[in-house]
Amino acid sequence: MLLNDALCRLGFPPIIVRNKGKLAYYATLRRYDSNGTTQQFEDHLVVLMLEALHRRISYLEGATIRPLTEVARTRQIASNALLNQAKRQSIPAFRERGVWKIAGDRDW
Repeated sequence: MLLNDALCRLGFPPIIVRNKGKLAYYATLRRYDSNGTTQQFEDHLVVLMLEALHRRISYLEGATIRPLTEVARTRQIASNALLNQAKRQSIPAFRERGVWKIAGDRDW
């Protein structure tokens, strides 16, 4: 909650640490506690922030939001390939209720 409060005060949307991702999130915090390195936490936080920003921008632009599987089928791309790109945030995808989505009318 403190992290999201700080992000909102800086003008960023809040991040969501999903249940499936909590173990990785806590592991990065433990690494900081044990050896003082923040790089893995920063990398993890960047991915979460990018996902939150992609969601916010897509809705603010009024874009057509489509499930990633539908986009993969339309573009004849393997769903797993797009899913991996979404998880790395190398495409502007985001999750809603456990489903990866993307602004379908954007050229990425």
